[in-house]
Amino acid sequence: MKNILITTALLFAHFFAFGQIMVAPNENSGTTNGFSYITYKSGKLKETGKYDKNRKEIGEWKFYTESGHLESIGNFINGEKNGEWKFYHTNEKLLSIGNFKNGKETGEWKVYYDDGNLFQNGSYEDGIQTGEWKSYHKNGQLSVLTKYANGKQTGKSKFYNQQGNRIKREQYFSEIEDLMKSNFEEFYALLKQKDFDKAVNFVSEDFLKATSFSKEQMKSSLQSNFDNWDDLPDLKVNLTAIQVQKPKKLIIKENKYLGVLEAVMNFEMTVNGYHNKEEIATALYLIETIGKDRYKIGEISKKDGNTIIEIKDKRLVVAIYNHYTQEVRFAMIGAVLTYTLEKFLPKEIVAEIKSQL
Repeated sequence: MKNILITTALLFAHFFAFGQIMVAPNENSGTTNGFSYITYKSGKLKETGKYDKNRKEIGEWKFYTESGHLESIGNFINGEKNGEWKFYHTNEKLLSIGNFKNGKETGEWKVYYDDGNLFQNGSYEDGIQTGEWKSYHKNGQLSVLTKYANGKQTGKSKFYNQQGNRIKREQYFSEIEDLMKSNFEEFYALLKQKDFDKAVNFVSEDFLKATSFSKEQMKSSLQSNFDNWDDLPDLKVNLTAIQVQKPKKLIIKENKYLGVLEAVMNFEMTVNGYHNKEEIATALYLIETIGKDRYKIGEISKKDGNTIIEIKDKRLVVAIYNHYTQEVRFAMIGAVLTYTLEKFLPKEIVAEIKSQL
């Protein structure tokens, strides 16, 4: 019986190790009719265009999502983006349009919501933001007005609500922080209901790219964490409650607001059979050691021939609010993923994560 309890603890710790690194899908490449191409592992086209004799991109190139939608189209000169480029939402509506010069954004750029309404417009000089930049709510009302000079913000941004009234920066950020918190609670509810098809839509695309996970692989990872407990002998794990704190601060990166949520998930682990204090202490030691102070043990009780252990699982989660889609997505954090997260998160967020791990 002691071995069963210890094995249970090991399995429990294993199932909560989110985000294990997987090998990136293999991509295939080739040439047909003078055009080079790269495909996803599924065989669907990823990108296509021509190379010059020095193997640098030249002329028109097209890029596609794994689902087959056109992602972007534009021209290269000597391996660098030049001229007009267009980027698209997954529904194939225009996402953004503007010009490049020697690989850097230049002139006026416009960004659109997926319903075709303008989200943002402003200008670049050699890839550096300049002049007045405006962002809009989906109803067309101005949301943020910011001025730049040589890529640096001049003065304070002005914020507006959807009714067109000017509001304080703190109020604007507080609304986003509340949205991040409530969306994570919705994500948690879907996990609890084992609705992984919907839950995986809350995972950040940036996080998927950084970890080389496909959406299906992430769905399988979530499912293996939350759907297999009932198949284990002598073990039942039930998610009972969650407490989520709003981010302490928000960091702005391009059109995204990022913050670190602290979420405490409460579990009830039921193991068949009554166990003595020594056996329980050994199992709890394993849980706490493998969990690296993430798990906190609550009440231990005995009922209907079972030993019941309450466990609190503290998680840090990066919440990413995309201003132009008005969606919140998440990146799960584990110690082994800190390096991976550095690939797409600003240094201020990474520093906050490291200070709390």
